[in-house]
Amino acid sequence: MHEDYYFHIPELDLNEQQRAILYKRYLVSKITHKGYNKHTYEYLKTFHTDIDILKEIYSKKILDQIEKLCEGLPNDKFNRSTSYEFLKTEGKVEIHRDPVRLAVLVIPLLNKDNNKLEFWNEEQTEIVDKLEYGTKTYIMRTRVPHSVSTSKKPRVFWQGSIFTRDFDEIQKDYLQGKIFQ
Repeated sequence: MHEDYYFHIPELDLNEQQRAILYKRYLVSKITHKGYNKHTYEYLKTFHTDIDILKEIYSKKILDQIEKLCEGLPNDKFNRSTSYEFLKTEGKVEIHRDPVRLAVLVIPLLNKDNNKLEFWNEEQTEIVDKLEYGTKTYIMRTRVPHSVSTSKKPRVFWQGSIFTRDFDEIQKDYLQGKIFQ
């Protein structure tokens, strides 16, 4: 059993103005279909971005740390050209494990009241932890079974996928003040 499934990074929490800026950038991606990935699952809409989408929101030091954390790309069916994306999802997200990423940095942008992540035991018979993260920024473990409670309203996030560093290693670095502090 895993001791932790997620940890909060208050240094990366957005204020309302920053969230509005990033959400407008999402809307531009959506309207123009810039970065749209048609290879994702039907209940997900993914728009790939680059690190520059976070300029004027975070300092160069933070951007460099995010870039280092999210370096490397998988060879998968989603044809990723970047580790960064806007993600829109609506309704229930079934129990699953992320097949290629080890962890994810999640910045919620829309529908803070329906961000209810559920972590399941290995047998997928029981919820062992829940996270209602609202507008807070987290790094989450993704190789364990997890799902999202049903929501009738869309949820929008900016995500940085982490492919080369284990969740436990990242958490340890954060707790020791090596990243984002």
